Amino acid sequence: MEPHTKNSDAARLVGCNDRSRAEIAELLAELLADIVTDVEVVARELDLRDAMRERLRRALDRLDCSQVVARSMRAMAAGFGEEEAVAEVANAVQLFAAEWPGDYPEGAVERHISR
Repeated sequence: MEPHTKNSDAARLVGCNDRSRAEIAELLAELLADIVTDVEVVARELDLRDAMRERLRRALDRLDCSQVVARSMRAMAAGFGEEEAVAEVANAVQLFAAEWPGDYPEGAVERHISR
């Protein structure tokens, strides 16, 4: 698989102009925030076993990391601080992978992104 570039298929799928990319990234961020809220509300209402609580916490951590990615995509699409956005994503992924080393061992794609 080729690395993603500004002209890659993935980049073209996001939209043809910076405004469209920013709007899509904003929508993604809002959807992720709503998911976090819904999951947290349901989790409070359920009497979950410890293993399920841990799985839920891991899912919420994934959502938190995804929100950082979405926020960074929005900033880059709007033309603001690409280097800072990439650094923020790398830091979020690194923290996430460190929190869940069994799921993201050394050599996992998430670890490569965070370097």
